[in-house]
Parts: sequence; C-alpha cells; structure tokens
Amino acid sequence: MIFFASTCLIVAILSILLGILVLSRNPKGLINRTWFFVTLSIFAWSIGFFGVVISKQQHVAFLWQYLLDAGGIFIPVTYLHFVWVLLDKNKTSRNNYLIQCLAFYTSAFAMLVLSFFPIFKKGMQPILGFNYWIEPGSLYVLFPIFVATLMLYALFLLIKSYSTATGYKRGQIRYVAIALIVGFGGGITNFFPQLIKVYPFGHFFMALYVVFITYAISRYRLMDIKTIVKKSTVFTALVVSIGAIFIVLSSLTSYFIDLALKGNQYVSLISAIIVSIIIASIFQPLRNILEALTDRFLFTKEYNPSELLTEVNQAISSTIDLNKLLKLVAQHLEDVFHYSKIGVALVSKSSAVEKLRIYYQSGFDIKALEKFTKGKVEILPLYFNDNKEIKVIDELKAKYEAHEYQPKDVDLLVGLYDLGISLVIPLFSKEKLIGIIVLGNKKSDDPYNGEDLRMLTIIAGQLGIAIENARLYEQQKNFNVHLKDEVKKATSELEAVNKELKRLDDAKSEFLSIASHQLRTPLTITKGYVSMMNEGSFGKVPKLIKENLVKVYAANERLLHLVENLLDISRIEAGRLEFNMQPVDLVESVKLLVADFQNKAKEKKIKLEFYPEPNLPKCSADPEKVKEVISNIVDNSIKYTPEGEITVGIHQESQSLVFTCQDTGMGVEPEDLPRLFNKFVRGKGMMTVHTEGTGLGLYFARVVIENMGGRIWVESPGKNRGSKFSFSLPLADKAKAKKVGAVEEIKNPA
Repeated sequence: MIFFASTCLIVAILSILLGILVLSRNPKGLINRTWFFVTLSIFAWSIGFFGVVISKQQHVAFLWQYLLDAGGIFIPVTYLHFVWVLLDKNKTSRNNYLIQCLAFYTSAFAMLVLSFFPIFKKGMQPILGFNYWIEPGSLYVLFPIFVATLMLYALFLLIKSYSTATGYKRGQIRYVAIALIVGFGGGITNFFPQLIKVYPFGHFFMALYVVFITYAISRYRLMDIKTIVKKSTVFTALVVSIGAIFIVLSSLTSYFIDLALKGNQYVSLISAIIVSIIIASIFQPLRNILEALTDRFLFTKEYNPSELLTEVNQAISSTIDLNKLLKLVAQHLEDVFHYSKIGVALVSKSSAVEKLRIYYQSGFDIKALEKFTKGKVEILPLYFNDNKEIKVIDELKAKYEAHEYQPKDVDLLVGLYDLGISLVIPLFSKEKLIGIIVLGNKKSDDPYNGEDLRMLTIIAGQLGIAIENARLYEQQKNFNVHLKDEVKKATSELEAVNKELKRLDDAKSEFLSIASHQLRTPLTITKGYVSMMNEGSFGKVPKLIKENLVKVYAANERLLHLVENLLDISRIEAGRLEFNMQPVDLVESVKLLVADFQNKAKEKKIKLEFYPEPNLPKCSADPEKVKEVISNIVDNSIKYTPEGEITVGIHQESQSLVFTCQDTGMGVEPEDLPRLFNKFVRGKGMMTVHTEGTGLGLYFARVVIENMGGRIWVESPGKNRGSKFSFSLPLADKAKAKKVGAVEEIKNPA
C-alpha cells in the first residue's frame, strides 16, 4: 500500500517538474506546450491516485477519485496531441489534424461529464488490500476502451513515422514510443481491480515513462532542454548522494565516537564537524564522477574524445600536403562517427573573385554537389557572422517549419537537407571563414550529440589553421618559380614610382611654403588695418560697421593661424624647423598660459584648474614651441568640452616632467586614438562642434615634443567620457631624477 502510494507521488512530482521545465524553456513552442498538458494530466491522475490510496474515509477517497478520473481521461488525448505535433501532422495534414483534435477533445469532455454520474462510478469499496477503490458503473467500461483506443492510435502513428524518419527525429520517435508502451502499458493495469479483480501490477512501470522521455530529451534533443536536463540530473544525483552519505557517516561517526567518549555531551558536535569535513572533501570529486556518468550514458557515444583529438593532431602534423591532409582527417572522423558522406569546400580566389571549390568529398554525387556549391560563397558567411557554431541542418529545418527560425536563405537550407547533409562545420583561420566541412547523417541514424559537436568544433579550429598553412605552402612553391622575374619587375616599378612620389612631395612642400609666405603678408596687412579701424585711428566707426569689422578681424586671425600651421608643416617636412633648447620652468609657463585661458573657459562656464607638484625641477625644451604645444592642447580641451571642468597638472616621473590636461568633454572614439596625432586628422564628431579646425595642431605638437626628446599621448574611455592629453619632456639636470611609483591622477581637492 505504502509503496503503491509512493510511486503515485513520485510520478506526480517528476511529471509536473518535467512539464514546467519544458514549458519554461520555450513557452511559445507548440511541442513544449502540448507536452506540458500531458504532464499536467499525468500529475492530476497520479496525485488523485495518491489521495485515494492514503484516504481513511470513503467520502474523501471519492473526491480524490474525481481528480483521478479527470486526469486519466485527458492523458490519452493530450498524449495523442503531443504525438501529432512531434510528427508534424499539424503541418502536413492540418485539416485532418483539426478535425481529429475536435473529435477527441469533445469525447474527452463528454467522458468527464459522464464521470460525475453513478452509471460511470457507483462509489468506493475495499478491494485487494486497498482501503478504497472505485466501484464501476454500467458504462465505466467506456473509459478503458477510450484510453486503449487513443494510445494504440498514437503508437500506430509513431511506428508508421519511425520507418521513414532519419537522424535525431528517429531517435526521438523511438523513445517516445517506448515511453508510451511501458508507461501506459503499465498504467492501464489500474483498470484490472474493478474489472477483472486482478492487482494492478503494471502500475509501477508508470515511473519509467519519465526515464524514457528524459533520455529522449537528453540524447535526441527533444524539446531543446538538453543542457538543463543534464544539470538537473547531476544536481539531483548529487543531492541524493550527499544526503545518503551524510546519513550513513553521521550514524557511524556518532556510534564510534560515543563508544570512545562514553556518553560525552559533545558527541553530536564532534560527529557533525568530522562529517562536514569529509563531505566538503568529497563534494567536488563526487560531482565530477556524476557529470562523467551523466555524459557517458546520456550524451556520448562509444569513443574516447582525447584519443580522437590525439589522432587528428598527429594526422595534421604529419603532412603539409593539402589533399593528403584532408583525406587523413576524413578517415579518422569516419572511424569515429560513421557518417554516410563528407565534403570539404574551401574559399578560393580566381581573378579576384571568390569561389567555393570542393577539395575533398566522399559519398556525394559530385555533379549535384558542384551544382549546389555554385554561388553559395556569398551566402555561407552570413550564417557564421553572429557566431561560429556548427549548424545542425535537421534542427534548423524543423525550427524553420515551426516558425521558430528564419534562415538567411531558405533554398540553401532545404538544399542542404535534400543532399542528406546533417552538419555544416565552419573552418576559420585568423577570424576569417576559409571554408566548410559538411557531414551526412550517421549510418546508424543516431544524431550527432553534444559531445560530437564539441569535438568537431575543436577539430575544425585546428584543421582551419592546418589548411591555411598547407595552402600557403602550395602558394610559396608556385611563387618561387617566378620569384626572380617578379622581384625584378616590381623593383623597377617601385623605383619609378618612388621617384615620381618624391618629385610630387617636393613640389607639394614647395607649393605650401610659397603659398603660405605669399598669403602671410596680405593677411598681416589686413590685420593691421582692421585693428586700426577698430581703434578709431581713421575716425569714428559706426556701431554696425564696427561689429562686422570684429568678425572680419576674427576670420583673418583664423586664416593667419592656418597659414602659420602650414608654414610650420612646410618647415618640418623640409627639415628647417629649428629648436632653441634651454632649461625651462614648465610650471611657470603653464601657470601664465592657464591664466590667459581663464576668460575663454568662463565664457563656456567651464572650470579650469592647475595643480602642479611642488618643487619641480626645470625641463629641457624650446620655451616658445612648448608654449605653443600647451596652448594647442588647452585650447582644444576648451573647444570640445561643452560643460564640466578641465584639470591641468605637472608631475615628475624619474628623468622626465609630465604635463597632463584632463577634461570632461567629448572624448575620443577608440578607433581614433592611434591616428589622432597624424597630419590632417580629427576625431569623429569634431566637425560638428568646431568647424574651423585643420587637424594640424596635434600633428605639430607631436613633431615638436618628439624633436625635444619627449613623448606625447592621449587617453580616453570613449565618446562623451572626456579625454586626457599628456606629454613628457626630459629634465634639464639629470642629477635631479628620482624614482617614482605609479603616479595618481591629479584630482581637484575637496
């Protein structure tokens, strides 16, 4: 009696947990939803049975019987519905599917209504050792007939589809059918006591249906919860094992410690400490063992992954010949996976056009394969842009038909499936797709499981590098034949191009120098006259004209600044930029410049602060040029900082002084950082803030600082997160060098 009730409770709990797990994985999936209703019906039936068996009063047992009957009526209907969805009958024969759904669910509801009348069940009575069992009415026999009819029909559909199914679908059908035969074959014996006075011996087999469905989920990717099932299996086994070990160890240690200490009051505490230490020490090894056992029986086939990787590595390292390499690897894979066909296609370039060329194949109709690969090189990379995972074709096709997945190219997916291809394995070298391996279904019709896919991913990574090396070796052999002529031809062409480039570069530098000098004189004259007019040297100027003269003066200043920059660039490129190196009090120079920029900063409501370290030595620099560099940096920070603050600082690092200017402005994009100090380069978005910039200021700063023996750099966390420009200059007196650790960023004191 107790064992019977326990099995009912176990089946109820396992069923509803499995149903919730499946539904939570994909609530929108039709197969997940139908399986949840199956488990819900089995839960109602099992928990009702549990209530009937343990009830001590007849009226309580009778109430539980109503729940039992309701669950029992809907189990075959929901299970048949699940089988229809599993076999895609809802897609291939939709009208027939809808008619049958309507007919069977209507019959089930009619049976449910009938179960409330005495003609279905008269009451409850003791029988075969049970306190209470259903006393059937005259029409009760319709119930077992209804259940048996639907279950046999579901089994017929499964057997019929199994003969034509392939791959993982075949494995799913097999174990769903076994679950039906074992579970419902045993469950139907619960009709025996009330009909033929025989004990329901098959009831205990109901628990096995969970085992077979779980196996189908784990091994054959049924309902896409394989990973969760594996973790749940390991966790459950771990909890049960630890619990059992704890009980046994607690009993044994308490017994022996009690004997040794003879009733000491601390026996329980000492025992608990010892057991806890033992449990902690064996926890991880036990978990590893359980995971290995789970993988062994649910997720892998009969091969040793480490041996396979060793064999493939030996094959890869034994040859540099591409054809031989592919043949050796294919043989090793065939020995393990026993696939029906294999093909290796690599991306090759011919006349600057990429093509997918077949380098190795076995088991394919070569004409069909060549026809299929034509024009696919543009499509295939799209499948591996998001991730580099192996594509399981039958799974993708099933998801596409269930409207759960949209392929990049439907014809490609269907074509792969029609060719009998089960897996598409990408081959990468240096993050670039160089080809694919396609594998057909296994000859055993078993699917490729998780361990298979993991091994193939590792092998594909190694093979991609080996293939690229082999192709480079072939190219090198062919190249050596023509190397001398090509080198001679290229050298001649390069000499001619180099001469022309040098001539053009000299002409460009000369043009910049002449143009800058020619522009400088009239611009300087214009500046003088406009300044005199503003000051009233030629008489009083009307207000409107004066306002426009201010604008003319500002525009002339910008143009003069550009001309000066161009002159500096021409001097740099001509090697005529001279430096007057001397000891410079950098702190004093920066202090004066920061004071000059305070008004400009206040106009933008920006806080500009200067925090030098005390007692800093002098540096070696050209005082005028270093001032120009500092002005450029501070001016840029003000221009590109809409709000916030700018902190300028100077500190000593070993034999150098380091100038820093940190702002809270626009920041610099990561891709702009390496090229920001190049000629005519400005960061992204700078044009929208300051349109007059030329991209020459930071280039000039780099040339100046490097020529003075220093270094310049920029740091920025990213867009709108500020930036920090820094440069270092050598000390004028090396004797004042000091050892310093990591310099903390200068912060505004509280």
